Amino acid sequence: MIEFDELILQTSTTLVVDGFPPIHLESESAPRGRCAELSLRIADELKQVPNFAEVAAKKSTESKFPTRIYSISGVDEEPFLYLVGLLLVLYINPHSLRIQEVVRLRRDLGEDPGYYIIQVHEYPESILLRYESGLCRVDHAGKLIWHTPLCWDDVYLRHGNDGLYFSNEFVRGGEEWLIRLDNGEVSPRTY
Repeated sequence: MIEFDELILQTSTTLVVDGFPPIHLESESAPRGRCAELSLRIADELKQVPNFAEVAAKKSTESKFPTRIYSISGVDEEPFLYLVGLLLVLYINPHSLRIQEVVRLRRDLGEDPGYYIIQVHEYPESILLRYESGLCRVDHAGKLIWHTPLCWDDVYLRHGNDGLYFSNEFVRGGEEWLIRLDNGEVSPRTY
C-alpha cells in the first residue's frame, strides 16, 4: 500500500518514511507565480533542487506564499520514495540516498497552477501519476516506464486492471477511451 501526502512548507519539515533516515525538507516561501528551490538533507548530506516546489495559493506573510510538494512512498520488496514538485518527479534511492530526476511533467511556469491536480493510482509493482496534462507510470525502483500527454479537457472516468479510462466531449462525441497500463498507448482515441 502506498502513502500519498501533500506537504505544505512554511519553511521546513522533516519527512519520516519507513526504510529511510529522516529527510529534512526546506523551501523558502516565494512570491506567487514563481517556483521555489527545495533543500533536502538526508543523512547529513545537503542537496539543492532548483525550481522544484510549487508556490501554494494561500498567503502566509506579506507577499510570500508557502510552498507545496507531494510525497509518494511505500514498501514493496524495497522501500521507495518519490517527491513530486511543480515540474519534476524525483526518486530517492533507499540504499545510496541518491536523488534522481525521473520525469519532467508537461507543465509550464506561465500556466495558472490553480488548475493543477495530482492523483496517484496504485498497481502491482508500479504507480500511475495522473495530472492535468499527462499520465506517467513509474516502478518502485525509480524507473519511468512511460509518459503520455493528456489535454486539459480530458475527463478521468475510472481505472481498471488494463489502465485508466477517460472521455472528452470534443473527441468522438464524448465516447470513452483507454490509456493502457502496459505501454501507455491510447486506444481508441483519435483527434
